[in-house]
Amino acid sequence: MKPFILRRVKEEVLKQLPPKKDIIEWCEMSEKQEQLYQDLFNCLKRSIDSQEKGSEMGNVMMQLRKMANHPLLHRQYYTPEKLKVMSKLMLKEPTHCEANPDLIFEDMSVMTDYELHLLCKQYANISDFKLEIDLILDSGKFRILGRMLSDFKEK
Repeated sequence: MKPFILRRVKEEVLKQLPPKKDIIEWCEMSEKQEQLYQDLFNCLKRSIDSQEKGSEMGNVMMQLRKMANHPLLHRQYYTPEKLKVMSKLMLKEPTHCEANPDLIFEDMSVMTDYELHLLCKQYANISDFKLEIDLILDSGKFRILGRMLSDFKEK
């Protein structure tokens, strides 16, 4: 079979591309993100101190990592009250007209802020609940990315 298989390697085909460079940037969290991180850290620390098991430690690290990446990977802007209103408005959608609002609420309650934002963009009846662009871009990584892209654009 080997003589009949043509294998192309990217290095041979794309010779005009410059060599790949890895750039590591240190990103400070935004002020709001830092506050949310500290609040989450204190909350998780209290929950671990109250329990004597170390089994939650992996989950704690993942929760802190998500907050360090972007605050919208948790849910804080979409309160349970907003979700109840949104779940009732979802009944006006043709795809959800016969659904149970309690089940819709239950599904929404496990979603992150960003997932709920995408849901609001998808359905017209809940589009008023979309997040502002300032909240979406409120992350240390987005600040660095914006600076890097503007530098690349200038070059």
